[in-house]
Amino acid sequence: EEDGPRVRGYLSDIDGTLQTYSLSVPPQYDPAVAWPLIVALHGHGWFTPFQEHPAPEYSGALCVAPHGRGATDYMDLGEDDVLRVIAEVRRDFHVDPDRIYLMGQSMGGTGSWHLAAHYADRFAGLMPVAGNADYRAWTQRWGWNQPVPGQLAALREWLHETQTPRACAGNLLHLPVYVIHGGGDTVVPPEHARHMVAALRAGGTNVQYREYPGNEHGRFSSVSTREGLAWVCGYDRVPYPRRVVWRTASLRHDRAYWIRCDQMLRPCEWAEVDATAVDR
Repeated sequence: EEDGPRVRGYLSDIDGTLQTYSLSVPPQYDPAVAWPLIVALHGHGWFTPFQEHPAPEYSGALCVAPHGRGATDYMDLGEDDVLRVIAEVRRDFHVDPDRIYLMGQSMGGTGSWHLAAHYADRFAGLMPVAGNADYRAWTQRWGWNQPVPGQLAALREWLHETQTPRACAGNLLHLPVYVIHGGGDTVVPPEHARHMVAALRAGGTNVQYREYPGNEHGRFSSVSTREGLAWVCGYDRVPYPRRVVWRTASLRHDRAYWIRCDQMLRPCEWAEVDATAVDR
């Protein structure tokens, strides 16, 4: 009885507020069948309500658009919101856990990179569009974030790294990625995508990159995004890869696939795991 985009909500365990999200259910939805779920992250709209609504509609998949607390880059409280919304949808609808796909544009692209870098094992494919991925792109393009000589220079650099998905690109080893960016983007320079794609390719990730020369921020045809989504949705999640590479700066992101980090060796340093299963 529920099809098309609908606003839903849940009561947050964090502050007791009602947090909304938009969910599109295809008319063909049959609860007897496990359906793909597309998680679509909206762009930056400050803190206005219902930025997530309406969620995109697809004939062959459920699609949910979290609010992400408005304008958080889907980090911290925004990250918690996305994970809770996915859990809500999986509770109420028959979702195939091996076909959950993550996409977003602008701030949503940034959030897609961030969530994938820290929860790669939960998704089957990723499509970030015009998202931030590497703080060094700002330095290269506009001279931002220049090193500051002094006693805390190393700490400052490490804090920058912990907030950039490029530093955790190896975590996406088993997550197919389709990246879209505009060569004429003056809001999020294309160096963000170029740096991240280079890191993914160096680590062996299955990645496709489409850079459109002259295209400004978020200015893409629907054909380009449909092609990307079709490619991404052609993959299933790899729940138990033989090799797991994982890098984390916090026990907030302490696990992936079949490994878990129980303790950090030293503060203000990365915890890194490269583990291979040699037999059953």
